[in-house]
Amino acid sequence: MGREMTARARLLSWDPKTYKESSEEIATPDEVATRAAQLLERYKVTAGRYPGLTLEANDKSWGFLAIGVAPFGWTLIHSSEDGLTQHCTKVTGHNGGPEIPIEWDQETTIPRNFFVSEQLALKGVRKWLEDGTLAPDLPWDDHCY
Repeated sequence: MGREMTARARLLSWDPKTYKESSEEIATPDEVATRAAQLLERYKVTAGRYPGLTLEANDKSWGFLAIGVAPFGWTLIHSSEDGLTQHCTKVTGHNGGPEIPIEWDQETTIPRNFFVSEQLALKGVRKWLEDGTLAPDLPWDDHCY
């Protein structure tokens, strides 16, 4: 991976106290991980709510990638450009588990079994930032809600 990545997506996040949206250009999964860690720290004041991030690609045909961040893992939810198709990370062999509140532009509860390790989720973020596709080694499911 000797080539330099250029800004390919806009990363949206929301403040835990004011719900104000922030937006920044990003190019690498490391930038996403850094922002996620900062937000997770800021969200400690919210009593059980966790941050959501959204990646919007410069190429709109890639759709968008929503990321829920919790201390125990991340969930990825990919939506097509038209919003009609979704794929989410989902660990098979587990029931849904408790609902985890994630704050995007509005609070959304996500079943615990949608969360994978941060390391695995970052592989998914990397692949999506490279070419807009879903990483084949993640446990994707098309039954997200």
